[in-house]
Amino acid sequence: MAQHDYDFESIGSDSLKEFENKTTRGTKSEGKRPAEHSVEYGMNPGIVRRGFNSISLRRLPMSMFARFGMFGKDNQTKVDATEYPYRCIVRLTATKNGGGGQVEGTGFFISKRCIITAAHNIFFEDGFAKQVEVTLSGKDKSAYPLGKAVATTLRCMKRYAEDRDNPVAGNYGSDYDYGAVILPDDKLFDIIGSYFGYDTPCISDTGVEVAGYPTDSWKKKGSQYKAEGEIKDRNDYQLYYTTDTEGGQSGSPVLIPRGGDYVVAGVHYRDSGKYNQAICVNEKVMAKWNEWSKIT
Repeated sequence: MAQHDYDFESIGSDSLKEFENKTTRGTKSEGKRPAEHSVEYGMNPGIVRRGFNSISLRRLPMSMFARFGMFGKDNQTKVDATEYPYRCIVRLTATKNGGGGQVEGTGFFISKRCIITAAHNIFFEDGFAKQVEVTLSGKDKSAYPLGKAVATTLRCMKRYAEDRDNPVAGNYGSDYDYGAVILPDDKLFDIIGSYFGYDTPCISDTGVEVAGYPTDSWKKKGSQYKAEGEIKDRNDYQLYYTTDTEGGQSGSPVLIPRGGDYVVAGVHYRDSGKYNQAICVNEKVMAKWNEWSKIT
């Protein structure tokens, strides 16, 4: 059986629902946007920068972070996290089991309760996180958060859990490095009133924006930042792009302009040694997201 055609099952921190692992081909989601929203793209598909690439927050302690993910000059800009579409992006703080500390990352809403992130933000050497705190930030780190919630219902791909530390599998099961945090109620959604749609990127989709919560510098930590860049390469499972990122932004949405709105085309999770890299939204990824969005 060809690679990627088998074992596309997810696992959970609790018992799976009856409908999980039954969908083989997913469909796109239109998302939900607030009635008052407006979009200013400002994307430049011709931007090309060179330099280092991002590295997952999980892989290095905070004191060892360098400026990975920057393509020359730092082109990240701070955004108002209360405005659409950035209100759909959240800060995650995962607590490991057994006193193993905490891991910070980024996630984004795709339904009223489902937040997508990188699997390495929520699944570790001893299994799923004990809990994940989800923070809706205020305008920036100086403002009081709009809301917080604690989630214990988590999902990731079985292949990621099996291959994350297997050097033969390569890159920590990188084609499967995505997962979900399921909130216990709609309280955070009621504050933001919106969530992202998602779809497979088209050949004509070249300009991208990545927004999330960097932790490499104390100046940025706690505020949301975005950067724009260009898709430089792609296949059915990965996107490669020149968009500035830092540690803590694993799990950020890779956004493309589509139909007068933003659509998620990938999940940022690492550097590839040449570009920054994301899980590409394809039919199998959408199948999982369709299922996870139904969990209550």
